[in-house]
Amino acid sequence: IAHYYVKDLRYDGKWHFWQHTDNGYLKGINGDVDLNLFNGSFYGLNKLTIPDSVRPGSYR
Repeated sequence: IAHYYVKDLRYDGKWHFWQHTDNGYLKGINGDVDLNLFNGSFYGLNKLTIPDSVRPGSYR
């Protein structure tokens, strides 16, 4: 869900990622950066983004 330029973030439905700006700043990156919130745990984020078949040191 993208939701910009509001003081309070509010949405009553279920969501995993919330893009709260499209013009954020991140040191080392020139230009605007999308900034997002993840509605879950660190374990949940890893589960969504790292396949079970990839183990440390096995990717080539």
